[in-house]
Amino acid sequence: MNTASLVRSLTRVALRSTNVVKMVSPRHFSQTGRVMSVTPELQQALNREIEAEQQLSKDNLQGAVAPTFPGFAVTTKEAEVRLTKKNGNEDILVVFNVNHSVDMDEGFDDEPSQAVAPVPVALPPFTVEITKGDQRLCFHLELVPVDDQPDEYDFRVEEFYVAPSATNGNEDVPSEVYASSGKYIDPDLHDLLFVRYLEERGLDARFCKTLVAYATHYEHSQYMSEEQVQEFKLKENCELRFAAGEESDVCLELVNGYAEIFGTQLILNKKYIFPAKSRVAVFTFTSATVELVGATESAYVAETTPMIIYLNIHAAMEEVRKKREEQAFNTSNKPKGPRLLLVGPTDVGKSTVSRILCNYSVRQGRSPIFVELDVGQNNISVPGTVAAVLVQKTADVVDSFERNSPLVYNFGHTSPSKNLSLYEALFKQLATTINSQIQENDEAKIGGMIINTCGWVDGEGYKCIVKAASAFEVDVVIVLDHERLYSDLSKELPEFVRLTHVPKSGGVEQRTTQIRSKMRGENVHRYFYGTRSNNLYPFTFDVPFDDVTLCKVGAEQLPDSCLPFGMEVENHETKVVVMEPSVDIKHHLFAFSRSQKPDETVLKEAVHGFCLVTEVDMEKRTMTLLCPQNTIPSKTLVYSEVTHLDDQIKR
Repeated sequence: MNTASLVRSLTRVALRSTNVVKMVSPRHFSQTGRVMSVTPELQQALNREIEAEQQLSKDNLQGAVAPTFPGFAVTTKEAEVRLTKKNGNEDILVVFNVNHSVDMDEGFDDEPSQAVAPVPVALPPFTVEITKGDQRLCFHLELVPVDDQPDEYDFRVEEFYVAPSATNGNEDVPSEVYASSGKYIDPDLHDLLFVRYLEERGLDARFCKTLVAYATHYEHSQYMSEEQVQEFKLKENCELRFAAGEESDVCLELVNGYAEIFGTQLILNKKYIFPAKSRVAVFTFTSATVELVGATESAYVAETTPMIIYLNIHAAMEEVRKKREEQAFNTSNKPKGPRLLLVGPTDVGKSTVSRILCNYSVRQGRSPIFVELDVGQNNISVPGTVAAVLVQKTADVVDSFERNSPLVYNFGHTSPSKNLSLYEALFKQLATTINSQIQENDEAKIGGMIINTCGWVDGEGYKCIVKAASAFEVDVVIVLDHERLYSDLSKELPEFVRLTHVPKSGGVEQRTTQIRSKMRGENVHRYFYGTRSNNLYPFTFDVPFDDVTLCKVGAEQLPDSCLPFGMEVENHETKVVVMEPSVDIKHHLFAFSRSQKPDETVLKEAVHGFCLVTEVDMEKRTMTLLCPQNTIPSKTLVYSEVTHLDDQIKR
């Protein structure tokens, strides 16, 4: 939902939140150590507001038709409502605006943990103009609840004045007209001068009650318009696919039935807030009713989906796990789970299928290892890395998997073609490290691996797929939507490797270069600042050039003529070279290497984490770092070509 839709109940909560946030210095270089969640309060307020709007629809509005004002003609224009009628030789005009007419502050402040949301009732201030001849008597009125009488309302005169009659449609009041306040008039005189005068013209307590009901209904219809609220009834094995609007969030709720998003089961009646431009698929094996609140770019129900195929793949993996557990039952050997490699061109849904299979495995009680070899759109760490993480809980519906203690190697580019030798060396080192570590973790070993790859499937990219299959000792390869790749791999891979070709989902769309770049930026932003539900607070500080050593992997290739006779050519792509600090490193990511010095051990060691160079001062010989913690865990910083402009640098 956009900002305007959130104003009424969230502004007060947001202001209150700024007073309780404190900077907490984490002790460890991990994202979990720097989590401080403020947004759940904001999201809870939004959820309660939507509940209140829905309650209002059911209990108070009683249909799509607003109440009527006897004797008045009603006209509306966006948020403004005008009532007109003739009373003898008088023309009576009542005007009110439903913007900001719902005040829920009191309910949220006094009872922040209440289970039932307060019903949002509109109490708009209104103006009454009674024109007679060449003059008009004007009142500015406030609606007030009647004490000890629920759902009864009266008015209070805030201001009154006499002005010239409107001419030629010009209703403006001349600036020289004197206005008197009604606040300081004796109550008895107030009733005598104003209340009785207006009651005689039909502006009585009954009118006030009707005005409140009408304003509430009209404000609600503007806020929860047909374009913003959509209900979908899903049949068995159907999928709701929607894309959030360009500038507005979408709130999703499972009203009844069973449904899941990318393998994570939805909780009944829980609100899930998806940010603008999110693309989501809600699937049900049985049936479900799903409600969307907020503007969507598209939303439709697909009756054809490959979800059953993905479920069958999961079932086959679980069958392999159980069979191997049975075979190892009376032996000292610890069973090894299936290792599945997902391959295919770009934008066929490999990352989504990886997420689905990991979620199904966790729901089965397993702990698979998710391996990410896509250096362009990494789902575990920042772009330009290969990584792995042990998945022990299903992915968050909105934020995907937690990124706790991942195993990360810095590649420093967003395409394997930039340095093939380094890319192969890193994913082989990643495979070696995982194979070593799972010997000490029986659950991870039987959980198996689900390995996502990049979309480069031709030429050298194809060779990388074959080498990755060998390095990770995979026994299952899933080819998404590429028959030629399936055919080539069937001839290349060993016979024990089970090869399966599956279609891509109809909901998968091609992403432009600009979209991919934007997604990489969002990924880097998430690394430092977290998500809506888990805000992170990085540190900014200066580091002298002399306190660190900058290096990069890859050097210029020397021609053979420059080498001494008999010397072999060194692989320049995996050579570690020292860098001199310069202004060119501004906005670049650097990895904190576990290596103590810039040598070949940089390739073999996983990284501590990453920092972003936001400023370089050559005169002072310092650079400013954006870092997850307030100290650097290593003095060896490895360069990455990935750049990011910190959009929250002025904090």
